[in-house]
Amino acid sequence: MGTNIFLDKSIKPDDQKLSKALGESYKYWTDIKNYIDSKYPGTVEEWKNYGAKYGWNLKILLKKKGIYFFCSHTISTLKSHLFSGIRQSLP
Repeated sequence: MGTNIFLDKSIKPDDQKLSKALGESYKYWTDIKNYIDSKYPGTVEEWKNYGAKYGWNLKILLKKKGIYFFCSHTISTLKSHLFSGIRQSLP
């Protein structure tokens, strides 16, 4: 498991912090969000802090039900695996 980069409860992540953390892979993160928005209009993003061990995580909700979870402790995994696969499958 990668290191959680969003541990500080007093600093809520935003697009600028995600961009810095993901580097070049940030483009694929925005592709994922845009794809979800296009397939599921009306989604809501909710950042939630799960404590010192897990830090901040993003939930994307549709009608109060979670449809996508972004866990900040998996950023190194995302950068090396997930985004390369998603990049190939996105139109």
